[in-house]
Amino acid sequence: MYDGMLTSILDRLIPVRKIVRRPRPSDPWFDHKCRHAKRATRQLERYYAAACRRSTSCFGSAAAIDVAKTAWYDQRRKYELLHSKRSSFWCDTIESQRSRPRELWRSVDQLLGRGRLPASSALSVNDFSRYFDEKVRSVRAGTDGVAEPTFIAVRPGASLPSFSDVAVADCKAACNMIDLSIYR
Repeated sequence: MYDGMLTSILDRLIPVRKIVRRPRPSDPWFDHKCRHAKRATRQLERYYAAACRRSTSCFGSAAAIDVAKTAWYDQRRKYELLHSKRSSFWCDTIESQRSRPRELWRSVDQLLGRGRLPASSALSVNDFSRYFDEKVRSVRAGTDGVAEPTFIAVRPGASLPSFSDVAVADCKAACNMIDLSIYR
């Protein structure tokens, strides 16, 4: 009788909900060291947020906030170094499979996320089509009456025989030259 009464009270206060948990497969390069770094980063982030909340009360101090912020930012920088680990993993994998095309394409498909189930089946084909029809209609309405674009012809003999790496600094410099106010 006691258990039944407690269960009924809890069911009224905190109703039972079914939660569907769909575990996502981990990336092959995300190992124990990465997991530890992610956990430490999130822990320091929570510690910093708590220090900021405490600062609004009379118990917090600016020094504690600065220490928490510095620790969190240092850990974030270390965690961001894991991006190089991901990059080197995929470069090494692709390089090692260079002579085995079937395995190479399987890795490329995995890298590009092909073969995964769609995120949601709630979107129907008709909804998807309707969305893009409306999108095209709105773009056409927005560009109606605008002057035709002008193009500059490529000089004879110009070609693009190969691609090369671009430095991050070059990308930043190019982005700084673009007038982004036209996109707002």
